[in-house]
Amino acid sequence: MTSGAYGERFTVFAGCNDLLGDFKDRRTVKWSTGESSVIDATGNSTAVAGQVITTITGTVEKGRYQGRSVVQTVTLPQPDLLQCLSTGLTGATGVTTLSIG
Repeated sequence: MTSGAYGERFTVFAGCNDLLGDFKDRRTVKWSTGESSVIDATGNSTAVAGQVITTITGTVEKGRYQGRSVVQTVTLPQPDLLQCLSTGLTGATGVTTLSIG
């Protein structure tokens, strides 16, 4: 396996100090081999040093790696106060790591 990808688009109403609380998600990762994994996961977010860090845990329910546990960490920049009070955050790009055990 050399790589995998998934897309995620959602709408959330949260303030700059009211981050994503507990949430549930079902996502499909498509691997470079053409296979896929369906992951059922839960997660939450915290703000640390100007970044929003989201930790997601779950299990591969279907496809490659079925039955294995998953831990994903997503790190995004925390929006600044001016952005929060005006346009809000309409998109973000950051680093993610995915471990399957």
